[in-house]
Amino acid sequence: MTEPSTSPPRTDAPVAGPAVARVTALRTFPVKSLDGEPLRQVQVLASGLEHDRAWAVVDAGGQVVTGRRAPALKKVRAALDQAPADGPSVVLPDGEGRPVRGSSADAVLSGVVGEPVRVRAAQGAGVGFNEVAAVHLVSRQAVAAAGTPAAGGDGEGCDVEDPRANVVIDLADGQDLETTWVGREVRLGEAVLRITQTPKHCLGVYAEVVRPGRVAVDDEVRVTPTG
Repeated sequence: MTEPSTSPPRTDAPVAGPAVARVTALRTFPVKSLDGEPLRQVQVLASGLEHDRAWAVVDAGGQVVTGRRAPALKKVRAALDQAPADGPSVVLPDGEGRPVRGSSADAVLSGVVGEPVRVRAAQGAGVGFNEVAAVHLVSRQAVAAAGTPAAGGDGEGCDVEDPRANVVIDLADGQDLETTWVGREVRLGEAVLRITQTPKHCLGVYAEVVRPGRVAVDDEVRVTPTG
């Protein structure tokens, strides 16, 4: 899998054509490998959705602890509340205890992982721990065809059973699946994405950001025509 493009986003990226889908869900995953939170709207930056995978769980040696290494992390939710600069809150599944952050969150996650870990922010503005793609998009139709849940998020642990996508769309009647969009540009709200590839072990498509902007649930999706 390739890394997101580091080239500057275009600012003149109109995408014409009829609406082919509508945004039905948006999710960010503030801490890599943890569960995320649903949003009604989000700012898409050149690096992906704002705050998406802006933090990660690291061990005593500073190595990122992924969902593959510690699957229980995927059941813990990270939320930003009203103060993202202070770091995310950590919420255990099934309402086990109150949301915690800082050193208390580190202690909770250490118990989940079974070794000392802490939450560390990515270094540098606009830089995150999502090395797979800037944005992961999937349609409800693709999920339904595979018989899997439509929610989820975390590229490195991506599989058919758990798409874990940032953007979920509902295709208009008669539209082909989003996997036919590879190489084309897609406009969602103010943002424009370029569909770059299909994941090897997951549903949907991966995309880089051509033009940053705000995206909201119910926004129309338009795709550059072929030919």
